[in-house]
Amino acid sequence: MSKTALLLVSFGTTYKESRDLINAAFTKSYQDAFPDVAVFIAYTSKIVRKRILAKEGIQYDDVNEAIERIIAAGFDKLVVQSLHIIPGKEFQLMIKELSTLTGKFDSVTIGRPLLDEFDDFRGVVKQLTKMGQDHSKQALVFMGHGTSDHSFTTYACLDHMLQDTNVYMGAVESYPDLEIVIEELNRQDVKDVVLKPFMIVSGNHVHNDMASQQKDSWYSRLQAAVFNVETDLGSLGMVPSIRQAFIEHTRQALDKEVTL
Repeated sequence: MSKTALLLVSFGTTYKESRDLINAAFTKSYQDAFPDVAVFIAYTSKIVRKRILAKEGIQYDDVNEAIERIIAAGFDKLVVQSLHIIPGKEFQLMIKELSTLTGKFDSVTIGRPLLDEFDDFRGVVKQLTKMGQDHSKQALVFMGHGTSDHSFTTYACLDHMLQDTNVYMGAVESYPDLEIVIEELNRQDVKDVVLKPFMIVSGNHVHNDMASQQKDSWYSRLQAAVFNVETDLGSLGMVPSIRQAFIEHTRQALDKEVTL
C-alpha cells in the first residue's frame, strides 16, 4: 500500500515559543487538509538547528536528514512544501538538495513558496489590505526579511501594489529599506504606525530588528522620526488564510504533478 509523507521546509527559528506555535499551526492545518498524509518538518538553517540543539537538546532535521527518516519509515511518495515567502536563496537551496532524490521515491512533488505567481501576489495583497482595515486610523508597516538575489523585487512589488492603502512594505536586508518607508509615511502625513512582521514566524528579526528597544531597531528609528509606534509581533504563519494559501500551493502541485 502506498504511503505519502509531507515535508514542510522552512528556515527555522531559535525562539521556542514562536517555533512551537508555528509548527503546531501548520501541522494541524495540513493534517486537516490531508488526513491520510504524515507531516514532517525540516529546517534549512544549520545555525538555527545547532543553537536549538545546544540550548534545548532538541535535534531538528535538515532536508536530507528528514528525507532519510521518511525513507526509513517506509514512505514511497514524498510531497515537499516550501514554507518560504519568496523563491529566494533558501528555497533554491532546498531545490538543490531535493535534486538528489531521483529513484528514492515513486514520486516527489514540490509546492511553491507563498509568493511566486501573479495570483499569489494579488491574494496576499488582499489579505494585507484587510489587516490594514483593522488599523484604519494608523499606518500598518510590514517588515519583510529581504534578500540579495533577484527575489528582492518581491517587496518593492508588494509595496507598489499596496499604493492608496494604509499598508506599507519594507525589508530589513534589502529594498525598500526603512528610510524609504519613512519618506513615504511623511509624504502621507502619517503620525501613528503599527509595526508588524511580514515573516512566517516571529524570530530574531522580529524580536530584535523590528520590535526591540535597541537604537537601530525599526521601532526605535520610527520613534526617533517622531512617529507614535505600536508593535504587533503576530507572524504571517499564524494567519489562517496565509496557511491556506500554502495548502492551495500543495494542492496545485499535486493536481499538476509538479515533480522533480
